[in-house]
Amino acid sequence: MGKATVRTVQTIIGHLFCSIYSYVKLEKLKMKTHINHFKLKTKYYLLGLKETFLKLSDLKTA
Repeated sequence: MGKATVRTVQTIIGHLFCSIYSYVKLEKLKMKTHINHFKLKTKYYLLGLKETFLKLSDLKTA
């Protein structure tokens, strides 16, 4: 296996950009819906969980 590229400048910049971008998206969504970020994250987590279980049940029946 090759050396992990965890500490290169490019990966750090990419991670920083994605972090700031997701923070801005969350803040925009928070302002649009007037819901705090804890409730938003919980809502989307539960939606993702529900979708995953639906797909899993579809795979089991197929």
